[in-house]
Amino acid sequence: MSGTPTDPKTEQPADSDVQSSVDEVQGHFDAAEEKGHFGERVDPTPLENYSVAGVTSGAPTPETDAKASLAAAQATHTAPNVTEDDSAPSKDA
Repeated sequence: MSGTPTDPKTEQPADSDVQSSVDEVQGHFDAAEEKGHFGERVDPTPLENYSVAGVTSGAPTPETDAKASLAAAQATHTAPNVTEDDSAPSKDA
C-alpha cells in the first residue's frame, strides 16, 4: 500500500481529482473569457488619480480632463465625457 491517498471510486491518486477539477474550472473560465463576459478595464486612468491625494493634486480623470476623457473613450469605444470646451475655465466664473 502506497502512502498516496486514492479516490475510492476511481482508485486514481486523489491529486488527479483535484487536477481534473482545476482543469474543468479553467475550461469554463476560458470559454467565458473568449465570449467576452469578463470584458476589459473600462477606464485606463490610474486608480491613484481618484484618491484624495490624486484629486487634490489635480491628477487628471476622465470626468475632469479632456485628454483623460478621450483616452478613456478610446479604450471603451464610447464618446468622451469631457471635451476641450468643457475643461476650459468658464469666462463667467
